[in-house]
Amino acid sequence: MRPSTLPLFISLSPLVLSGCATLSPAVESSAHLPREAAVLAVESHQRLLLPAELGRLAEPAYPDAVPPRPGARTEVCLSFLVDEGGEVQDIRPERFAGMDCGTDSPEGMAPFWQAAEAAVRQWSFFAAAVCEFSSPEAAARSDEACHGAEAIHPVAVRLAWIMRFRVDPEGRTTVTARR
Repeated sequence: MRPSTLPLFISLSPLVLSGCATLSPAVESSAHLPREAAVLAVESHQRLLLPAELGRLAEPAYPDAVPPRPGARTEVCLSFLVDEGGEVQDIRPERFAGMDCGTDSPEGMAPFWQAAEAAVRQWSFFAAAVCEFSSPEAAARSDEACHGAEAIHPVAVRLAWIMRFRVDPEGRTTVTARR
């Protein structure tokens, strides 16, 4: 059997949540592939079950220490490990090509980084897993929850997110989460 390779992070459908408020800051977040993302070899009789959020993910709050300025936008890029138990571990700063992740002025980023990290520390997931089937045909027939698997092996994966803190000139608040 020849193994196929799948990245440990795969983009899924977007989830958009929005609301309105008076002049209030907004925080957007989106998931991205981390720099050092490993590739997991999955054989034809296996399936990769991606991590799934347990409940709604806490949204970062706009830092109280930073006065909101209409039109202001700050990006915090971070990655974290979702361990075999679905817990968030090892939160670290990230850089992405073409993104202003605020790493050029770290002194002004502290309140934003703290807000993003505090939110992510509250997140939990159903762990990612490799599901083993009796044959490639059985794996192909299985649904996304790996029903019919002979064994399910939890695996740790690293995910990356960009948190965008912004103040809309019209005062609308929008939180966008993509995974």
